[in-house]
Amino acid sequence: MKDLTKLPKTTYRVRFQDCDPFGHLNNARFLDYFLNAREDHLLQYYGLSLDEHFKNTKKSWLSITNQLSYFRPVMVSEMISIQSRLIRMDNRSATVEVSMFDESQSVLKAVCWMRVMYVDTLTGKAAQHDESLMELFSSVLNPIGQNTFEERNAFLLKGGKD
Repeated sequence: MKDLTKLPKTTYRVRFQDCDPFGHLNNARFLDYFLNAREDHLLQYYGLSLDEHFKNTKKSWLSITNQLSYFRPVMVSEMISIQSRLIRMDNRSATVEVSMFDESQSVLKAVCWMRVMYVDTLTGKAAQHDESLMELFSSVLNPIGQNTFEERNAFLLKGGKD
């Protein structure tokens, strides 16, 4: 498999409709931005269309845990950069870290860990990633030095960089 980036990123403009009356991105909308960015990254950087994958296999990923920390406010019309990385994986699940920065990536705004389970939608049960998915995931796996979300937050709050 060719070399694939382990830290894909995209830039977005924060939409007016996603903000509160004070012009801040609504806390509930952060997760939408993170999920949309990860879906964009999978397609743009790895050629994996979640929609096509589901149509062809009747399998998909189901969010089972989301952990989210907010560090700095995000304002209406602000340009933000969102990056994602696969930090853990096994044959049935994966954990992705998604980080939101200002456009220059100098100010961390928020970070989220999303744990997803691969599911056969016909049976409703967990499924195993096939060989091609395991190969893709292995090639982009980008582990971090912290084991828990709390450890990761402490590391980032102290200005830690990978």
